[in-house]
Amino acid sequence: MTRALARTVLVLSIVVLLAACATRPVVEQTGNANDAIWSLQGRLGISAGRKHGSFTVDWRQRKDDYNIDLLGPLGVGVAKITRRAGKVTLEIPHQAPLVADSADRLLSDSLGLDIPVTPLRYWIRGKPAPGSYQPTPEGFRQQGWTIAYAKYEAGLPVKIQLTRPEVRVTMVVRKWTD
Repeated sequence: MTRALARTVLVLSIVVLLAACATRPVVEQTGNANDAIWSLQGRLGISAGRKHGSFTVDWRQRKDDYNIDLLGPLGVGVAKITRRAGKVTLEIPHQAPLVADSADRLLSDSLGLDIPVTPLRYWIRGKPAPGSYQPTPEGFRQQGWTIAYAKYEAGLPVKIQLTRPEVRVTMVVRKWTD
């Protein structure tokens, strides 16, 4: 895999983290304490044109901070995205860490991609991010993305699809921890 293709697949993987799945109505973001501290483990699949990727995801959210680990085949680390004290760091093996004020800006500046990383923490939990959105029968549309929830377990999304014309991301959550 070329470096450019690997970066594109990495960015698309991050996009998948922006999603959540379910078959129940979407609820307005309420700031519920259960949304502040949680973690998930699952699989992420990304398809963008002829480019495809599949990753294991380990996401740990602690209020506004997070650690997102993306692992490739055989558990090999592909990327780590960390937010601490308002700074986001992207670590890719064998490259210098990249730092920015927001994950959205970091990915845009470093990889030239406009991916809404910030709302993912809401979308993954089955809710729209703060701001306007349009409800759909399967979920909602927000920031140019269609978020569809295909399955819930114990009130949380476990199969999520995130699409826009050039990208399709599917996330299957194997384990939620609050």
